[in-house]
Amino acid sequence: MSEAYVQAIRAMEELRKREARKAALNWKPYPSQALAVQSFAKYACLLGGNQSGKSHTAAHKVTYDATGIYPDWWEGPRTKKGIDVWVVGEKFVTTRDSCQKKLFGDNLDQPGAGGLITPEQILGKPSRSSGVTGMIDQIKIKHISGHTSTITFKTYEQGREALASWTGDLIWVDEEPPQDCFEELTMRLIARKGQMIITFTPL
Repeated sequence: MSEAYVQAIRAMEELRKREARKAALNWKPYPSQALAVQSFAKYACLLGGNQSGKSHTAAHKVTYDATGIYPDWWEGPRTKKGIDVWVVGEKFVTTRDSCQKKLFGDNLDQPGAGGLITPEQILGKPSRSSGVTGMIDQIKIKHISGHTSTITFKTYEQGREALASWTGDLIWVDEEPPQDCFEELTMRLIARKGQMIITFTPL
């Protein structure tokens, strides 16, 4: 294999990485989406029909805050160091196939490929959940400050007890939670004055 060919392959790979890094930053939200992700309030909620972009919007919020890298249009709060994030969905399978896929793609052997958070922003290998095949339990993310963010996936089907004894900065609640789970999740944010973004289709 010639040196020129090798250099061409390396150049193409670097271009691919650059394009992947720009994917999250190139997103142009609708006004209601921009309002939700840039909110300084403790709670932000996006309600809408199926496939209306609610989860896609929240995934961008998690990506920006976990990495500390924000688009040019951003006027909301910015994280200055690594944060602790929970992504909480209704069931293991739906959380994996929606929230996790948007953030990290659908190949757990190469997390970040096809997701908003790129492979270069991931530290080490994710720990896997014993609840369902292909489900991430916890994953570490590089923050631009040099610190580390942690994203952990949880579900309501684990019950209120699994949502206790944690202190965090950001929780993405996907689909309307049971009241006891919502109350427990609210408690997790008090110490650090964290935020919760809620996405669901009202029934």
